[in-house]
Amino acid sequence: SDDKSICYWDIPSEKCVSTMNSHSDFVRCAYENPSNPHLWFSGSYDHSVKLWDLRDPQKPVMSMEHLSPVEDILANPSSTLLFSCGDTEIRVWDLLMAGRQTHSFSNHRKTITSMTIDSKNSRLLSGSLDANVKVYDLSTFSVTHSKKYSAPILSISLSPNSQTLIVGMSDGTLNIRRRKVSEVVKSAPRKPALMGRRYFTRGANYRGNSDIDFKVPSISRRKLKPYDLDLKKFRYRDALDRVVLIQHQDISVIIAMLNELIERNGLIIALRSRNERALAPIINFLLRNISNPSYSALLIDVT
Repeated sequence: SDDKSICYWDIPSEKCVSTMNSHSDFVRCAYENPSNPHLWFSGSYDHSVKLWDLRDPQKPVMSMEHLSPVEDILANPSSTLLFSCGDTEIRVWDLLMAGRQTHSFSNHRKTITSMTIDSKNSRLLSGSLDANVKVYDLSTFSVTHSKKYSAPILSISLSPNSQTLIVGMSDGTLNIRRRKVSEVVKSAPRKPALMGRRYFTRGANYRGNSDIDFKVPSISRRKLKPYDLDLKKFRYRDALDRVVLIQHQDISVIIAMLNELIERNGLIIALRSRNERALAPIINFLLRNISNPSYSALLIDVT
């Protein structure tokens, strides 16, 4: 609660069994240890994560310093790792090492508000006030996927089969996404081809036999745009110049380019060391579009 306390309740009798008062600021989250129902974790705005034993709730068993207000905590059922998020960082604690921090990673630009883990305990998902959901590989703690939403994210959750992602946003929207399961089409078994002399001397004009031959469809590769090639070769400045200088360029392409540069930490590289002439097209674009509510938050950051 905001009164800095943690209360443990017996639901049938509707009575408070015990109260824990060790935090010095708002308590924002609590999480049961998957391997022991008597052990619970709590996270608070006093920058700490504490471990409690409900059999002796007078004082915490363990305390870990997150160094920023803690918004959410999460334990991995298949390991001894505990995750805590606050500000723009996610910290990883090893409970077998007396709560020692083993990793820390940050891929959001604003406060991380919520986390969840998939059913296979191999992916961690985080939601943030920057309106992004990030998916991490728990073996490397690197980002594997990212999804942009329309408003700051306050909470996220996964269905038990990890096929449905539910996101709650600050504008009152509950967004539900379901993963498409591709249907495998079973093809009829091919008849064995006759590997005789006539098979190899069919000639260039042979059009195939629908009963025994299978024609491989030709797939034309999509050509990359020049600015996509620049991104592929890490030429961030050239990529930004191309989309801004193209006449009648769709604004969504420029916005997508700015978002991509931010995700790659390449926006500073694209903007630095410019003279007045090189800055003018970018400033003109910002002046024309910064008042557009759909893009103002991003363009203010760019400005």
